[in-house]
Amino acid sequence: MASSTEFSVYRGAEGSVKKVAGKHRELGPKEILVKITHSGLCSTDLAYIPYGIALGHEGVGVVEAIGNEVTQFKVGERAGGGYQKNSCGHCSYCLSGQDIWCYERSIFGEGDYDNGTFRQVIISTPVIPDSLSSEHAAPLQCAGATTYNALVSVVKPGERVGVIGIGGLGHLAIQFARKLGTEVIVFSTSKSKEEEARQLGASEFYLLDELDKVQKPVNTLVVAGNKYPDWEKFLVKNVVARAGNIVPLAAPHGKMDLPAFQMFFDGYNIRSSLVASRARHDEMLAFAAAQGVKPWTEKFELSEKGIGEAIEKLNANKMRYRGVLVAANLDDMLAEDNAVSTFSLAAGGVAGGIEAFTSYPMEFAKTRVQLRSEKGIPTPRNPFRVVTQVYQKEGVRAVYKGCAALVVGSIAKDGVRFLFFDQIKHAFADKETGTLSPVRNLLAGMTAGVVASITAVTPTERIKTALIDDARNEKRFRSGLHATRVIWQEHGILGLYRGFAGTTLKQAFATAFRMGTYNILKDYEKKKNIQQNTLMNFANGAVAGTVTTLATQPFDVIKTRSQSARGTSTVEAVKSVLIDYGIRGFWKGTTMRLGRTVFSGGILFTSYEAAVKIIEPLFSGVKHKVVADAD
Repeated sequence: MASSTEFSVYRGAEGSVKKVAGKHRELGPKEILVKITHSGLCSTDLAYIPYGIALGHEGVGVVEAIGNEVTQFKVGERAGGGYQKNSCGHCSYCLSGQDIWCYERSIFGEGDYDNGTFRQVIISTPVIPDSLSSEHAAPLQCAGATTYNALVSVVKPGERVGVIGIGGLGHLAIQFARKLGTEVIVFSTSKSKEEEARQLGASEFYLLDELDKVQKPVNTLVVAGNKYPDWEKFLVKNVVARAGNIVPLAAPHGKMDLPAFQMFFDGYNIRSSLVASRARHDEMLAFAAAQGVKPWTEKFELSEKGIGEAIEKLNANKMRYRGVLVAANLDDMLAEDNAVSTFSLAAGGVAGGIEAFTSYPMEFAKTRVQLRSEKGIPTPRNPFRVVTQVYQKEGVRAVYKGCAALVVGSIAKDGVRFLFFDQIKHAFADKETGTLSPVRNLLAGMTAGVVASITAVTPTERIKTALIDDARNEKRFRSGLHATRVIWQEHGILGLYRGFAGTTLKQAFATAFRMGTYNILKDYEKKKNIQQNTLMNFANGAVAGTVTTLATQPFDVIKTRSQSARGTSTVEAVKSVLIDYGIRGFWKGTTMRLGRTVFSGGILFTSYEAAVKIIEPLFSGVKHKVVADAD
């Protein structure tokens, strides 16, 4: 379990909001640390100001650390959280998907009083869909969940839904009801709201004092205003149909006095909604993202001054329609990845070293096949046969000839790959959502591959290939270090960069396809809520390795020919392949390389994910956060 952490929150204090230090808590195995970037302001927050608790329950931010049993989140991803924080997980309510009613639930205002989203918080709800900006996702954590849960429980496509009040809840109710396939009728006290009501999706608009103009009753009446209506006027045949539903979303002070006679004899039903269960919450976010449901927002700075301004506007009933508090240092927060960069470099290096050593015999066989065949000796196609022949003739050390150079190169190469890929992702990411499209994923990988080729791959690949080639011919290189000195003395630094063009092309496309494919698969699985584990990481890596091999094999063949012991130019390497084997020669060694990359791809990403789990806790204590359950 990680060490305890500190954090700051905004609490109610003597009628205002003050920034104070939080208590110490520990990050458990199923917990995540989230740095808040956006937090919605809800009327419920105002009700708790006198009680001195940490305010805020509509938060979205960036994951900065995860417990060792968390599989749903990764560092750097977005997460959000709302009113409900936890439940027991084993009662009848939890087991039937109604965990919001659990008697051991943890919700805003009931326990965990330090865990407010007005600043830094740990959250336990789903990854935010890519198409939802953090500004829009924050208010959905409570207002969206409350509204959607009520509507989806009672309405059917084609029905008529009435909405009283166009405010923070009402404007979302109109959008959700319309996207659920219903006809939306809005009731308001102000004619000035009609244009906005129709923009949101309403097909009819009536003032509360002209209900006699309503031609056809609604099947469901959503009450989203700041006070209850005159029920005697609404519960008549031309306004709310018999057996209709009354859905009170808001909770004005005072009693909800309904006429008993009309309730009994006309069969009206009351359906309340206190946010949503976790499953319904997931469903709501996915629905909002797919259907384009977005809160209308006004932004304020997440500071004492900004919170005060937002509260003042909300109290004056002038908010249109949800206030969103945005971290004052948002740009710095999203770019603040020094610790993440460090363990990306370290984890990538560890993974690269493990992958290179374990899969080296296949790399050895592939390189032997791609080099010119010895006179009179045919090139075997079976990689295991190549390894077996060398082992029988020269021993196991011969099979690992050049391995040290590859391991050193892989540690540097994959450390740089993961480091630069993580850094470049931020430059290519969507500014609103912080996510990458498949094309941008590939571009980020390609850029990282070019950097890796320049800084590490080309020189180490040159030495490795020269050692393997030399071992079957002249045998003048005693070690990787000796080979480096000889090549430097004979050809200078350019000798170490022989085959740079082919290597860089290969690295650019290989990293693009390998890193891009892996991340695309992970993003897809996340959207589908597919459980992540070691087997899944290995499978994703294997698929990424297969795609990479088939797409980049020609570059690998050219690179290998260029980096033989004698060395040659890229143009000469291309010519030699065509002369020896024709166009098919550019896929020489594909089987051998597949044997390695499918295996090594799985090892690389599995090792990386495992290394992150081990290394990340070393850095999680440098930030100040608050914790809660992520299970």
